[in-house]
Amino acid sequence: MRLKDINPLLAETHAQTTTAAQGVPAGQPEWLVKVVGSLLALSLLGCATAPSDGLDWQSFVATFAGEPLRSVAYPSGVMKTAMSATATASIESGTRKFESWCSAHGGRSGLTQVLATSSPSVASFHQALSAKLNGDQALGLPWTPNFATACVENKATRAVVAVMISVEGPKNEARERDGKVLEEVTRVFLDGGQAADFSAAYVKREADRASRLAEDFRARDAARAEATDRLHRHIRVGDRTSLGVVVDIRPPLALIQYDQRYVRISGRPAAEWLPIQSLSAPSD
Repeated sequence: MRLKDINPLLAETHAQTTTAAQGVPAGQPEWLVKVVGSLLALSLLGCATAPSDGLDWQSFVATFAGEPLRSVAYPSGVMKTAMSATATASIESGTRKFESWCSAHGGRSGLTQVLATSSPSVASFHQALSAKLNGDQALGLPWTPNFATACVENKATRAVVAVMISVEGPKNEARERDGKVLEEVTRVFLDGGQAADFSAAYVKREADRASRLAEDFRARDAARAEATDRLHRHIRVGDRTSLGVVVDIRPPLALIQYDQRYVRISGRPAAEWLPIQSLSAPSD
């Protein structure tokens, strides 16, 4: 119901109340009408829905500011970037709008870390998003607040209907326009299928990354073992070891001048004679 329809209802309520209040002391019908009218107006306001609640997903996404973009960071879904006078307030407003849309479509909404405890598909998505953000940090990208809100079916399966990720841009990238400082807000919209694709893509990326790390570790370990074997068989003054530098050799011993850091940590003397076969090549 629209707010402009409240006045006729209040007038009708006033007439009915005045009739029912015959015989009541003067002044009370007017007071009663005001109370009833106020309660009616409040109830109508509480039942009002946002204009975007009845839209389908694509039309709902279109109501947010910004041009639709495709991003390598989000291989599925639609990304939109807009400027706001207050990024935090914009994100909170957008989240309420998303939650209202979800409720109007019979779903249940919440942050992904909360819904992950009851929805396997949300748990998979949240794990994938965490892997992406951790990967960004490993690449040296600046940390920015990310808020992922999901809409799930009100069924036992809690299948994902849609997800909206809201990202607050770095403060040092704020822009000034018409005397106002504007902050960047990026949103990523994914329907259920796109959320599943995102999860699968980042699960695969994480598996590939773990495999590469394991392969790199094995290669470094093999190279160090080869360097250690070479040190044992052909040790020379000036060779570096994992503890310090070889300064003298008297087989089967070698005099090692320890690295200063090792001396401080271990409390050992500056140099010691050690068995050559106990020495290891440096890890680097």
